[in-house]
Amino acid sequence: MNFENERRPVDIGYRGSIQPLEFGRLAYEKQRIADDIKSLLAGTDLLLDISNRWEDRFGGDAWFEFLRSCKATLGAESGATIFDLDGDLDERCKAIECKLGPFREGHAYAEAFLAELEDIENNIHYNQISPRHFEAIATGTIQLLYPGSYSGLLVAGRHYFQLERDYSNLDEAIALVRDDRRRKEMARLAFEEVILNKANWIESFVSRFDCLLDELISAKGVAAQPVFKVNRKAKNILLLAAHEPRIDPRLGWIEKGASSELCIHQLGVVSETAQAIIMVEKRKGVLLAYPKKRWSTGACNSLFALTRFSPEGLAGVQELLFMEHALKLSEGKFCELFGAPPDDKRNDVFRWYLQHFLDTSISLLDRALGMRGVHAIIATDLDTLAAALVLKGIMDIPVFYDAHEYWPEADVHSLEYEKQFWERMERRLVAHVDYCQTVSLGLAKLMSEQYQVPFECLPNCEPRGHLLLHESSEGKNTDEICRFLFLGSFAVGRGIDLLIKAWPETDERAILLLQGVDNAYKEQMV
Repeated sequence: MNFENERRPVDIGYRGSIQPLEFGRLAYEKQRIADDIKSLLAGTDLLLDISNRWEDRFGGDAWFEFLRSCKATLGAESGATIFDLDGDLDERCKAIECKLGPFREGHAYAEAFLAELEDIENNIHYNQISPRHFEAIATGTIQLLYPGSYSGLLVAGRHYFQLERDYSNLDEAIALVRDDRRRKEMARLAFEEVILNKANWIESFVSRFDCLLDELISAKGVAAQPVFKVNRKAKNILLLAAHEPRIDPRLGWIEKGASSELCIHQLGVVSETAQAIIMVEKRKGVLLAYPKKRWSTGACNSLFALTRFSPEGLAGVQELLFMEHALKLSEGKFCELFGAPPDDKRNDVFRWYLQHFLDTSISLLDRALGMRGVHAIIATDLDTLAAALVLKGIMDIPVFYDAHEYWPEADVHSLEYEKQFWERMERRLVAHVDYCQTVSLGLAKLMSEQYQVPFECLPNCEPRGHLLLHESSEGKNTDEICRFLFLGSFAVGRGIDLLIKAWPETDERAILLLQGVDNAYKEQMV
């Protein structure tokens, strides 16, 4: 960074604070250095802006603007030098106040108070570098600091001027402040060797902390072995499904069709009595499916805390919390809340859907929260979207919504109040999604208009390279064959029977493929 042309009218600027004396001498030094320098340099031609008053402190960008206006600032190490190891510090402080009188500003009172606690001064060495030191260096402001180690990150005479506590070298400090060339050289060295040093960055700190934590957990013998560890440089994308992922071949197409820079891992749910499925796909993506868990009352409490109250996380948790509340209502209150017809059998189906959303969400969250190194999430269909947004709030990663159908109309038997609920819920959730897509241009247009969020279109068909010839096409010129694929759930009311009845009217080169979950209706259609 170039600090050469910055105008810095203030020679020495500082904002300190008056800390409780029971914190020890180190905390008191933040006040002392300000008072001493103001007194010693009073009457000189130096422009000072030094204060310990809380009302003179700056917040946010104003603090950085203040530092940029200063040639130099003051400081000491941060932390405390007295710790209450025996639990009697409060009583000792009360006794000292009885002896010396109530707290009074001024060095005489502070020195007398600290002298009474001299026997426990430095009972724990807690001296640390503080964010203020980094902030000064980042703004090109040199520092006049009391002697200290500064966590081993700052070098006296190179990154800061070491100001003796008796101020015997104050004249040298003032000479440095007045010498633009030397001052700017110190600012430059500090910036290049401290701020630009990646070892001092938060990312490096977190990495060191994680490694140390892993070592300690392993040493204590409480480390949980990972179910599977992916050693790849590719970005890890977690795809969420409300069922066993292999049921829907489209999920496999996503895994197989992803670029080499992406590794798609599929996480799904199987029935409570089924065995967990753990597989490694050909492209090294992991397919996981675990038995469905039952949503427990109060699950939202921990989720609220984990999301750190991010807007995306809150949106997901609030939907789940509402469903939990709705399922506890009596039939009368339930119907009143949703505008549902009383005692209609359809209400039980709607309750099942709500419970399905809750159980699916907690099942996915339970497993996903144990994963590390996830770079993005794909939510397939509405029943995984709330869980995906909770994970977005926790992991701070993008969410892609892959809607295979228009959920409000997915169940042809649903009543109007159900459709309205799902439509409003989907609109609330997609507002927090980073990218939305659906399976046809018509649906993309409908959902874009309905939700005021752009939906892209990815055709609901198998990639050309994966197609297998239907047995009825044997002996035909494959260049002339046109394959039509019906892919999805086989159920009454979805038009499959009408499609099959009309098929004899098509050209003989047209081949109809039916693909989806096996059930009795599918067999009937085949």
